[in-house]
Amino acid sequence: MVVINKANQVREFGNENFHITSTSPGINLGNPNDYGLAQLGRIDYSEIKPGTIVGMHPHQYDEIFSYMRKGVMTHEDSTGNLIEIGGMHLMMMNAGTGIYHEERVPENGEKVDMLQIFMRPSKDNFQPRVQFSKLNALNSENQWRLVAGSTSSEAPLEINSEIAVWDAHINKSIELKVSKNKIGLLYVFNGKVKIKDNVLGKFESAVLDENITVGLVSSSADLLYFEMDEHAEYSRSGAYSGM
Repeated sequence: MVVINKANQVREFGNENFHITSTSPGINLGNPNDYGLAQLGRIDYSEIKPGTIVGMHPHQYDEIFSYMRKGVMTHEDSTGNLIEIGGMHLMMMNAGTGIYHEERVPENGEKVDMLQIFMRPSKDNFQPRVQFSKLNALNSENQWRLVAGSTSSEAPLEINSEIAVWDAHINKSIELKVSKNKIGLLYVFNGKVKIKDNVLGKFESAVLDENITVGLVSSSADLLYFEMDEHAEYSRSGAYSGM
């Protein structure tokens, strides 16, 4: 099975300083009551201009992965963290029973291009925590790199749910293997790729339950791959991931 989510199906909101392009990974799976995909709630591509402050605001029952490719910003949260994050520094907010955070982009910095990925926890009563991980290199060249995963995985960032996240920067075709009894989502951050007879560009994605070859259409592409267990428990109580 390969189900394509096209760019004209995204939702856009925000303003000239903070613009979001939001992908609902399960929008084409025929369930009008849930546009998520198992543990994966939604993927927000955020563009934030220099000098922008996203003031303190709450999250609850969401697992939130911040994946930046361009720019830096200062993160502050109610667990006591005050830290700069960027392309080499990943962040996972396990909101649990409740957390507040604020993000600030420096006036003299560059525009931030990032993903905020909202995932569904296995249950609601986790204690809030925030994790950080420094990459050895900005890009994983033509190879899938595990950047986040369940607490039983070897991922550098832990998710309180049965979901894993890999990334890759490719300048040639790459193989993608879907684990047995799992369902996956390939998301294009930048560039153009081809799977079977389908060309996917920026903001586009494909739901998968079979191995595929990801062909390259543009000179390079930045990809993320999410793999979920549809049979494992997850909560839809999160205001963002549960939609």
